[in-house]
Amino acid sequence: MLETGYLTLFRVKGVPVRVHWSAPLAAFILGEFRFAPGFWLGFFLIFIAHELGHAVLVWRRGLAVLEMRVTGLGGVCIHTSGSHDDAVIISWGGVLAQLGLYALAQSWVLFVGPPTSAFAFELLHALMRWNLIIAALNLIPVEPFDGALAWELPKRWLRRGRAGRRPAKKKPAPKRRSPEEDADVIDFDAEKRARQLAQKALEDARKH
Repeated sequence: MLETGYLTLFRVKGVPVRVHWSAPLAAFILGEFRFAPGFWLGFFLIFIAHELGHAVLVWRRGLAVLEMRVTGLGGVCIHTSGSHDDAVIISWGGVLAQLGLYALAQSWVLFVGPPTSAFAFELLHALMRWNLIIAALNLIPVEPFDGALAWELPKRWLRRGRAGRRPAKKKPAPKRRSPEEDADVIDFDAEKRARQLAQKALEDARKH
């Protein structure tokens, strides 16, 4: 269905995955303005996998995914809002999915062998080289990239690790009195009591 420039490709758990008309244009430009169907397919797989990765973590956090979109400038996973911690964790979903796609491409080369056709070569070129470039761009720590939130997570782990290694401060042991100090306290209390009794007796004598 074509709606406001978007074509709905398929649905995942009832959630539409839509592609904007600018996405094929961006694939054509990055493919150096030539007929490169393998590269175009890889380009779409990268961006769709990226948004699906976000969606998986959205569902894991107990939130609802409303829509996934792919455009010539990237993509977006539209979902219900949660806490700031939810947003930090969800921000890693796209890059992790891309790394999974990269691992699959590497496994293809290792276990199946190098590509033997132009289509396979272009597809692997997109899934490996361009995949890592796009992942690196997404981790730039400024908005609107995922890195604006994503890098908070390793910083938190680092702070917790340092706090766990820091030795607890020991409370100073209470100072123990020597027998001589205890005797001085006892003698002082007895002398004070004796003075009070003598003063009371003197006052009673004066009254009589």
